[in-house]
Amino acid sequence: MKEKIAKLRASASKLATSISNWWENSDGFSWEGFQEWRKKQKGKKMEINGKTIFGGTVGIAAIGTGVVAYFTDPLDIFGQELSFTWLWVWASAAYIGFSFRWKEPIEPNKLAVRTIFGYPTDVLGPGLPFIPLGIFKVQTLKATVNQKEYPAEPQDIWRDEGSPPEGKKPPIRITFRESLKKGEVKKVLGKDEETVADISKVDPTKLPLAKPWREYTDDEFEGLEKISSVPNITFRVGSEENLDGLARRATIEAIIIARWRIDYAIDFIRNIGDEKEVDRQLEDALVAALQKLLPRMSVDQALQNVEWINAHLLMKAIHLTRKWGIRIESAHLKQLQIHKGLNDEISAAAKAPFTARATKQLLVAKGEGAAQAARDLEEQTLIGRAAGQEALADKLGLTGEQVQAAEIARAIADGGNTVIIGGEGFAQLAGLFGAMNKPKPAPKQIEGKKEE
Repeated sequence: MKEKIAKLRASASKLATSISNWWENSDGFSWEGFQEWRKKQKGKKMEINGKTIFGGTVGIAAIGTGVVAYFTDPLDIFGQELSFTWLWVWASAAYIGFSFRWKEPIEPNKLAVRTIFGYPTDVLGPGLPFIPLGIFKVQTLKATVNQKEYPAEPQDIWRDEGSPPEGKKPPIRITFRESLKKGEVKKVLGKDEETVADISKVDPTKLPLAKPWREYTDDEFEGLEKISSVPNITFRVGSEENLDGLARRATIEAIIIARWRIDYAIDFIRNIGDEKEVDRQLEDALVAALQKLLPRMSVDQALQNVEWINAHLLMKAIHLTRKWGIRIESAHLKQLQIHKGLNDEISAAAKAPFTARATKQLLVAKGEGAAQAARDLEEQTLIGRAAGQEALADKLGLTGEQVQAAEIARAIADGGNTVIIGGEGFAQLAGLFGAMNKPKPAPKQIEGKKEE
């Protein structure tokens, strides 16, 4: 055993001497060559990835093996020789083996960043990462889209009195004004906010500056409205004759949705570092934007300008987060929660014209029906009386004037105490007696029969 160890030490020593001579005398790996290589690499950042870290770890283990073999001698413990060289080899192998995170592989829906003493070095994809123990660490992030509803999910909004319990949040309440008129827009909204750039479908790398949002300065970002290839949205006043509750002052609840994902994991670790912090700051910025814009218009105008509002929210979100290493998928107004009282008022205003028109039509129809019924009754009464008088004249052999006179006399008699006043009354009475004294007409001969 001693002979084997002695041979191993001699081989390691010879190898170290050979490497030293190669380093000193080789044209490709001389000290001057190394200095020249350093000059070429000046200003370049060293690329740190899985290959360089694994290679460096194995290299250190190999160099350590040579050093240990050169400077240490085996120990004799109870008649057995203990070689520090082999201890180093087995320890290095165990260290390298346990540096693979066998129990914590990176899942397909995750991102991971390898850090050395807290400083991020490179991004790891799905698979089995190599993380040297005690030196490197790994921070796992969500690779899929994060969606957050502000102020909270519907079941977590606290609308009762008092402070909300843990896990609950109060609603976002916006007090709207009366509808803006056309001459008030520039004064109330301001020239910079009346028109906004719609960057929801814009690829920043295809704009004149040809770079991602994270490289834009504040001035470059705020000047997007002046770029011809970027569409703009202008505030619309709408109708000024809206008489329902949406055109008047009201307090309404607003709900916002933001969707984002991590694009540059190292920037994310350096500049923000936590997904909850992203949600917290995004909520503060978007709620502040709503509180600034919506109180300057009515609910009716807000509903007409949802795209304009969403464009402002997206601009605010991207401007805030562009250095964080995340990509904002969308930031938009989900809903204006109109309360029941205002809904009832709107419904009543909408139904009022129809109710008034229906009532009018009903009254007209009733009046026309009553008039038609009276006409029909009078018509049928006159027809009945005429038929009766005609039958009476035929039966009694009287003329029509005699029958009419008799009818007048009956009406006078039915009237009770009747007083005849004026010349017209006496003329009617004289006509009555005259008609009654006229000779009876001869009965009509029935055709086909002889008169007896």
